[in-house]
Amino acid sequence: MKKLQHIIEFLLVKLWLFFLALLPLKYKTLITSAIFDFIGKRLKASRIAKQNIEMIFPGKFNHNQIEDIVSQVWSNLGCIVAETPYLLSLPDNEFSEYVSLKGTENIKDFAGRRVMFFSAHLANWELLGKALAPYNIILNGVYREPNNKLVSALINKLRHKFVQGNLFPKGKQGAKQIVKALQNNEAIYMLVDQRMDDGINVPFLNHDAMTAPAIANLALKYDCPIIPVQVIRKANSHFEMVFHPSINKEEKDIKSIMIEINNIIGQWVVAKPGQWFWLHRRWGKQGYKK
Repeated sequence: MKKLQHIIEFLLVKLWLFFLALLPLKYKTLITSAIFDFIGKRLKASRIAKQNIEMIFPGKFNHNQIEDIVSQVWSNLGCIVAETPYLLSLPDNEFSEYVSLKGTENIKDFAGRRVMFFSAHLANWELLGKALAPYNIILNGVYREPNNKLVSALINKLRHKFVQGNLFPKGKQGAKQIVKALQNNEAIYMLVDQRMDDGINVPFLNHDAMTAPAIANLALKYDCPIIPVQVIRKANSHFEMVFHPSINKEEKDIKSIMIEINNIIGQWVVAKPGQWFWLHRRWGKQGYKK
């Protein structure tokens, strides 16, 4: 039964991608963001998101404002689904009209060197590989593989079609591939804002959160820079991508580096709360109602 379900999901995704390819970008994002918002606000994940926002911003937002933030979150996800294949398929000169880069002085010397980039599930996190291509930085990404392997293969095929570099799944197999890439002086990209139950307890937005320490561990072991990459959504599928200076690792251990990383991401979330992925139990069971 599950195999049949996965086949149906795969066919629906292919059909949806085909339909989106027929539309101008403006209508792709309008339709998909509206559908995501309509369905998403009726799911359990929206209740989790509201409780997250209430816990992190006590008394700052009223009921309607919280509803609006959650609506923005779903709309943002819908836009990502609609716009990403289109933006990644553009020539570099046209892509740069949609994605403006700041802080490029912080990445100009990393071609052919081992380096670790991190970002968060903010705005559109799928665009970094394309943005780095003109700087001759081939980026290897780390991803959580969907349960549906057919859909996972389809998504990875689309990524490989437009962006150089490999995709490594989370887990033991992916860890070995990451180490090999670093030993070959390649770049790694991680999204480090998700809960990891077997991680370390580090404050995030002033609340303890189990956090994956792999990026700090690898950076210390292989002596490579850690570059924060902030992505900000603007109007009409335009973005600002900011490459911040590398984190200072001198005389720091894994936990202190992860505290700094969580502080950086927290500042991004506070600045644009409607663009972050509030839909999961990032802080475990604390602050949640039954």
